[in-house]
Amino acid sequence: MVVALCVGQGQIAPERPAKRIVTRTRLVAIFSDLEDQLLKGLQEKNQKAVKALLGEEFQVWTPTPPGDPVPLEDWQKQSLAEDLKSFHVRQMAARPVDDNAVLVHFVLSKTVDLRGKASVRDYFIVDLWQKNDENWQLCDRYASPLGAGVSKPAMVRPSGKN
Repeated sequence: MVVALCVGQGQIAPERPAKRIVTRTRLVAIFSDLEDQLLKGLQEKNQKAVKALLGEEFQVWTPTPPGDPVPLEDWQKQSLAEDLKSFHVRQMAARPVDDNAVLVHFVLSKTVDLRGKASVRDYFIVDLWQKNDENWQLCDRYASPLGAGVSKPAMVRPSGKN
């Protein structure tokens, strides 16, 4: 009888883990909205709306030489000069550093018009937001381009002759 119970239990189908449902956290919802406001401000060339979301010491760091950060005024001038047609934020995550600082990272895809031709650019963005009084302001941005400069490893298909 013990053998029959052991054999019978071995035939029970194992439970499959429930499929993971990804939900937006409260922080992702908050900072998704703030990032959207910033990008819409740039798209509409609304300097006042953009400036309201940026801290006074805002700077952008990139992997391109010379390695110095781009100051607020230079970044804002360059970003407002772009003809931003559309943008899409994906793979966002937000992690609190403390009660007044949150680290947000995501992939930004933006379509800009370059001399009448649409150009899609993808970036990996890491933003540091800090709370000043009751408002969140973007203090630092780390932006790294994806795609064109990133090479994928070559896929080698076996020929069957080896």
